[in-house]
Amino acid sequence: MSPSNAASGRAMRSLALVLAIGLAVAGLLALTPARAVFDRMEVDPAQYSGVWWVYVPTEQMTITIYADPGDVVDLEIYRDSGGGPRTSLYQFDDVTLATGASSKVVTWDVPANARDANDYWVGVYDSGFFEGGGLGGPLQLYAFWVYAYWFNAWIDRSGYLPGDTATVGWSATWIKNGSAAPPGEGSVQAYDDTATRIGTRALNASEGTFAFGVPATMGPDAFGPVYFWFNDTAGLHPQRWTLFYYVGDLGAIVQTGVTYRPGEVVDVDIWTKVTNPPAGPRFSDPPARGVSLNITVLEIATGAEVPAYGATGVATDLNGYARHVFRLSDTAAEGDYQVQVRATSSGGLSASQSVSFAVASPIEMSVVLAFDRTDYASGDTATATATVFRTEPATYTYAWRVLDAGSGAILAADASAGASYAFPIPTGFAGTLRFEVSANDGAGNVVTTTRTVTVRYGYLSLSLNRPEYEAGDTLTVTFSLRSNVITSPTYFYEVREPDGDVVASGTATGSSASFTVPDPAVDEYTFVVTASQGGRTAEGQISALEVDGYLLTIELDKPSYLPGETIRIHYVLSARGDSPMPSQFDFFASLGTFLGAPLAEVVTTSPEGDLYVTVPQGTSSGDVLLFVGEDGTGSMVLETVRIGATNTFWTTEIAGIPLFAVLLGLLVVLLLLVTFVLWRRGGAGARMAPAAGKPVPPPPPSGPATAAPGTGPMSVVCRHCGKPIDITTSKRPIEIMCPACGETQIVP
Repeated sequence: MSPSNAASGRAMRSLALVLAIGLAVAGLLALTPARAVFDRMEVDPAQYSGVWWVYVPTEQMTITIYADPGDVVDLEIYRDSGGGPRTSLYQFDDVTLATGASSKVVTWDVPANARDANDYWVGVYDSGFFEGGGLGGPLQLYAFWVYAYWFNAWIDRSGYLPGDTATVGWSATWIKNGSAAPPGEGSVQAYDDTATRIGTRALNASEGTFAFGVPATMGPDAFGPVYFWFNDTAGLHPQRWTLFYYVGDLGAIVQTGVTYRPGEVVDVDIWTKVTNPPAGPRFSDPPARGVSLNITVLEIATGAEVPAYGATGVATDLNGYARHVFRLSDTAAEGDYQVQVRATSSGGLSASQSVSFAVASPIEMSVVLAFDRTDYASGDTATATATVFRTEPATYTYAWRVLDAGSGAILAADASAGASYAFPIPTGFAGTLRFEVSANDGAGNVVTTTRTVTVRYGYLSLSLNRPEYEAGDTLTVTFSLRSNVITSPTYFYEVREPDGDVVASGTATGSSASFTVPDPAVDEYTFVVTASQGGRTAEGQISALEVDGYLLTIELDKPSYLPGETIRIHYVLSARGDSPMPSQFDFFASLGTFLGAPLAEVVTTSPEGDLYVTVPQGTSSGDVLLFVGEDGTGSMVLETVRIGATNTFWTTEIAGIPLFAVLLGLLVVLLLLVTFVLWRRGGAGARMAPAAGKPVPPPPPSGPATAAPGTGPMSVVCRHCGKPIDITTSKRPIEIMCPACGETQIVP
């Protein structure tokens, strides 16, 4: 290569290098800034308005930006209604998340002079948005409103008749504190359905009412608008509101009872309505107020009016309601009557409506259904008995039906069973049976009633060996089954805790099952026993409770007291089971009632002690209830105390035994001794009496005993039986007893 060519090559390489560097720099300059890894923006709800996006002037908004640590975003608050220029209110340039932080909080106070509007926005943008002249779309937007006060308007009725007076009201209240807004300027304008203005008023106060007349030419079924406009004196808070009022035709609804007896009181209920068409008013239609009513009552058979039953000068109230009440004559003719009502509004509209009722003396009947059991087992016979009640007895025909209450299926029907009906329940049925019976007297009077009963495949009777338990005790449940279907069952049992957990289960052998209470024990165990056979089951359950609570016992020093005396009450409080004893006790006593302040009270740390109650002067004699309790544990005991003088014979005790009981015992012992002595004397004579069947010679004539020859040295003749009685002593006089008959006599 020549020198010139070499120089040319070096120059070209230098130029290429410069171009490459220039292109690289240009490329770097053309790169857009890296976008922040933005997650989301959250704005705290508004504090005062109750609507989360409606803020008030001076309220502080809290805005939280969530992004990666170290990221930078721009944030702007502005107004943009979409139809005009955008107005920036505040700019947060380069909001930077701190290192290690995933969020950034900024706040903005709504200016005090902010204008009421619903075109406020919060926008989040990439960093450099403001430097770039607002180019680039938002990362997230949040729309909110600013209002200083609420403006509300209302109308006094939901419907009007032509010629009525309509009243509208308005109020403007500060959202922040609920007070009335300051006076301003505005207007309210009412129009009819042809856009003709029928009333207007300038508004200065922030609250008030405005009345206008509804044109007689409106309606029926027409709507008219009412426009409101109001702005406070600052001119920053304009409010607009539009209401519509409805104008309809007049309608009437009349109701009364079906049948009345002569002499009864008849109630006629009347409603006047704003409706369309007038022939078909509904209860849901708006009420027509202050409508005049003319009420006439006719006897339909003769067409004659009964003036005493009608009325004029009646008008409906603010709810469009009136009630006309009259009493039928005691001699009112039986038959049909008609109540005619003509309603007339203040604007001249009218409507007529009528209703009929009957005057009769119907037979009052009722029927009661009773069963021979409260519930039944499948296969039982359920017997139902119907009893008819009426003032004049009659002969009735009964129609019975038995239905499955669950499905409505008819299981049986009988019209010839009489007042009692026996229904054999199918062995395959379990559920609820509904019995229906109608009693007919044959004169057009029918009364019907229904009643349900429960049917199960069987019933288990259960009993426990103890109602309460402690840890380590054995609970034994004994059961028996009544069933026509389950005849050879297998018995299963479960023991459940209050939360439903099963702590023991098994198959019972015989008619009992046992469970040993663990330590610690829960406060209740429930035995659930199930009898099962061939897909049919019967279940029963019974529960036992852990021994707990407290037992309060008392002892009185005397059985009776006089007014002014002091009752000494010795009390003992003991815990049952594992119930903990309080550290402090509050014992109290009352006489006659536990209400009001107690007559004695003591706060102590001992569960045993004495209370002293003085019987109030003037307490009536007799038995009075003494209430003794402990407030902390809720324990209470009642004792009957005798107030007044008592016979000491009944109250005196000897060694703890009532005196009358001691004396009664001694009397019984004395009677036993006397009986024994008499028995001994009578028994000896009986043993020496003549043999049965032998005649007893008559006694000799009465007189002094005479000596007679005998076998001994001296003897006398018994005056009763004539037998000789030997005397071995010379002592006189002497009483001797005949050894033959047992009778005694005196020997002088």
